[in-house]
Amino acid sequence: MYFPRLAVPVSIVISQLLTFGLQFGMFLCFLLYYALSGAALTPNATVFLTPLLILLMAGLGLSLGIIFSSLTTKYRDCDSC
Repeated sequence: MYFPRLAVPVSIVISQLLTFGLQFGMFLCFLLYYALSGAALTPNATVFLTPLLILLMAGLGLSLGIIFSSLTTKYRDCDSC
């Protein structure tokens, strides 16, 4: 039976991105609550650019993981060679 090798790392990355999205949404809700209640908050553009940076890091991590896994299968550490 054929199982695509790319399915496991992609599912992990998507799962972690969904978790981050929920946590970041809760953070924005709390930020909005405290801003409306009169707290002195000064959020800058970095807060709103964080999801883009996380997507870039997820893509980089996934691509490096795929590259290193392919190198591992090509150049295995062989004790009896």
